[in-house]
Amino acid sequence: LKIVGPINDYDYFNSIIKNKLSNNIEYLGEISRATLDNLYKEAKCLILTSQWSDPQPTVVLESLSKGTPVIILNTIGYYSGVFDMVENNVNGFIGNIEEIKANADSIFNMDKRSVYIKSKEKWEWENVLRNYHVPIIEKIRIEAFNK
Repeated sequence: LKIVGPINDYDYFNSIIKNKLSNNIEYLGEISRATLDNLYKEAKCLILTSQWSDPQPTVVLESLSKGTPVIILNTIGYYSGVFDMVENNVNGFIGNIEEIKANADSIFNMDKRSVYIKSKEKWEWENVLRNYHVPIIEKIRIEAFNK
Protein backbone atom coordinates (compact mmCIF):
# COMPACT_ATOMS: atom_id res chain seq x y z
CA LEU A 1 0.00 0.00 0.00
CA LYS A 2 1.38 3.40 -0.99
CA ILE A 3 -0.20 6.50 0.51
CA VAL A 4 0.15 9.71 -1.49
CA GLY A 5 -0.79 13.26 -0.57
CA PRO A 6 -0.11 16.04 1.89
CA ILE A 7 -0.56 15.75 5.64
CA ASN A 8 -3.26 18.14 6.79
CA ASP A 9 -3.41 17.06 10.42
CA TYR A 10 0.08 16.31 11.77
CA ASP A 11 -1.20 15.35 15.22
CA TYR A 12 -3.49 12.68 13.73
CA PHE A 13 -0.80 11.48 11.33
CA ASN A 14 1.83 11.18 14.06
CA SER A 15 -0.46 9.54 16.62
CA ILE A 16 -2.42 7.15 14.36
CA ILE A 17 -0.99 6.73 10.85
CA LYS A 18 2.76 6.88 11.47
CA ASN A 19 2.59 3.88 13.81
CA LYS A 20 0.92 1.80 11.07
CA LEU A 21 3.63 2.37 8.44
CA SER A 22 5.76 -0.67 7.67
CA ASN A 23 7.50 -2.44 4.78
CA ASN A 24 4.02 -3.09 3.35
CA ILE A 25 2.57 0.38 3.97
CA GLU A 26 4.54 3.37 2.75
CA TYR A 27 3.75 7.08 2.99
CA LEU A 28 5.20 8.91 -0.05
CA GLY A 29 3.88 12.39 0.71
CA GLU A 30 3.48 14.82 -2.14
CA ILE A 31 5.20 13.49 -5.26
CA SER A 32 6.05 14.72 -8.74
CA ARG A 33 3.70 14.28 -11.69
CA ALA A 34 6.04 11.74 -13.32
CA THR A 35 6.23 9.67 -10.15
CA LEU A 36 2.45 9.83 -9.75
CA ASP A 37 1.89 8.74 -13.36
CA ASN A 38 4.19 5.77 -12.82
CA LEU A 39 2.32 4.82 -9.63
CA TYR A 40 -0.98 4.84 -11.54
CA LYS A 41 0.50 2.62 -14.25
CA GLU A 42 1.92 0.11 -11.75
CA ALA A 43 -0.97 0.10 -9.27
CA LYS A 44 -3.54 -2.68 -9.04
CA CYS A 45 -6.10 -0.04 -8.02
CA LEU A 46 -6.58 3.41 -6.52
CA ILE A 47 -8.37 3.52 -3.19
CA LEU A 48 -10.01 6.92 -2.94
CA THR A 49 -10.49 7.78 0.72
CA SER A 50 -11.49 11.41 0.31
CA GLN A 51 -14.82 12.34 1.84
CA TRP A 52 -14.92 15.69 0.06
CA SER A 53 -17.95 16.07 -2.21
CA ASP A 54 -15.94 16.84 -5.32
CA PRO A 55 -18.14 17.03 -8.45
CA GLN A 56 -15.34 15.69 -10.66
CA PRO A 57 -12.30 14.42 -8.75
CA THR A 58 -9.28 14.67 -11.02
CA VAL A 59 -7.49 11.85 -9.20
CA VAL A 60 -10.16 9.41 -10.43
CA LEU A 61 -9.81 10.54 -14.05
CA GLU A 62 -6.02 10.37 -13.76
CA SER A 63 -6.20 6.82 -12.43
CA LEU A 64 -8.67 5.68 -15.08
CA SER A 65 -6.57 7.29 -17.83
CA LYS A 66 -3.80 4.83 -16.90
CA GLY A 67 -6.23 1.88 -16.82
CA THR A 68 -6.13 1.66 -13.05
CA PRO A 69 -9.48 0.78 -11.43
CA VAL A 70 -10.80 2.88 -8.56
CA ILE A 71 -12.25 1.68 -5.24
CA ILE A 72 -14.56 4.03 -3.39
CA LEU A 73 -16.22 3.56 -0.02
CA ASN A 74 -19.94 4.21 -0.34
CA THR A 75 -20.57 6.56 2.56
CA ILE A 76 -24.16 7.43 3.47
CA GLY A 77 -24.91 11.11 3.02
CA TYR A 78 -21.81 11.69 0.91
CA TYR A 79 -22.19 12.72 -2.72
CA SER A 80 -19.44 13.11 -5.21
CA GLY A 81 -18.87 12.91 -8.94
CA VAL A 82 -17.14 9.59 -8.31
CA PHE A 83 -20.55 7.93 -8.30
CA ASP A 84 -20.95 9.00 -11.94
CA MET A 85 -17.37 8.12 -12.83
CA VAL A 86 -16.95 4.62 -11.41
CA GLU A 87 -19.05 1.61 -12.43
CA ASN A 88 -18.89 -1.58 -10.42
CA ASN A 89 -16.86 -4.29 -12.14
CA VAL A 90 -16.30 -2.07 -15.20
CA ASN A 91 -13.67 0.41 -14.05
CA GLY A 92 -13.67 -0.04 -10.31
CA PHE A 93 -15.96 -0.65 -7.40
CA ILE A 94 -18.16 1.37 -5.04
CA GLY A 95 -19.40 -0.31 -1.90
CA ASN A 96 -19.16 -0.76 1.82
CA ILE A 97 -16.13 -2.43 3.41
CA GLU A 98 -17.68 -5.91 3.28
CA GLU A 99 -18.61 -5.56 -0.41
CA ILE A 100 -15.16 -4.27 -1.29
CA LYS A 101 -13.50 -7.17 0.55
CA ALA A 102 -15.80 -9.68 -1.16
CA ASN A 103 -14.93 -8.25 -4.60
CA ALA A 104 -11.24 -7.54 -4.03
CA ASP A 105 -9.99 -10.32 -6.31
CA SER A 106 -12.12 -9.19 -9.24
CA ILE A 107 -11.11 -5.56 -8.69
CA PHE A 108 -7.40 -6.33 -8.45
CA ASN A 109 -7.58 -8.51 -11.57
CA MET A 110 -9.46 -6.07 -13.81
CA ASP A 111 -7.95 -5.77 -17.27
CA LYS A 112 -6.21 -2.38 -17.31
CA ARG A 113 -6.71 -1.99 -21.06
CA SER A 114 -10.46 -2.58 -20.69
CA VAL A 115 -10.66 -0.12 -17.79
CA TYR A 116 -8.88 2.48 -19.93
CA ILE A 117 -11.05 1.91 -23.02
CA LYS A 118 -14.37 1.97 -21.12
CA SER A 119 -13.36 5.10 -19.23
CA LYS A 120 -12.12 6.83 -22.38
CA GLU A 121 -15.43 6.12 -24.11
CA LYS A 122 -17.34 7.80 -21.29
CA TRP A 123 -14.97 10.66 -20.52
CA GLU A 124 -13.80 11.85 -23.95
CA TRP A 125 -14.57 15.56 -24.21
CA GLU A 126 -17.23 15.16 -26.93
CA ASN A 127 -19.09 12.61 -24.80
CA VAL A 128 -18.86 14.74 -21.66
CA LEU A 129 -20.18 17.73 -23.60
CA ARG A 130 -23.08 15.76 -25.13
CA ASN A 131 -24.04 13.76 -22.04
CA TYR A 132 -23.45 16.25 -19.23
CA HIS A 133 -22.93 19.85 -20.27
CA VAL A 134 -25.57 20.17 -23.01
CA PRO A 135 -28.40 18.67 -20.89
CA ILE A 136 -27.54 20.99 -17.99
CA ILE A 137 -27.43 24.05 -20.26
CA GLU A 138 -30.75 22.99 -21.86
CA LYS A 139 -32.36 22.56 -18.43
CA ILE A 140 -31.18 26.02 -17.35
CA ARG A 141 -32.47 27.52 -20.61
CA ILE A 142 -35.89 25.92 -20.20
CA GLU A 143 -36.19 26.96 -16.56
CA ALA A 144 -35.07 30.52 -17.33
CA PHE A 145 -37.54 31.05 -20.18
CA ASN A 146 -40.54 29.22 -18.72
CA LYS A 147 -40.86 31.42 -15.65
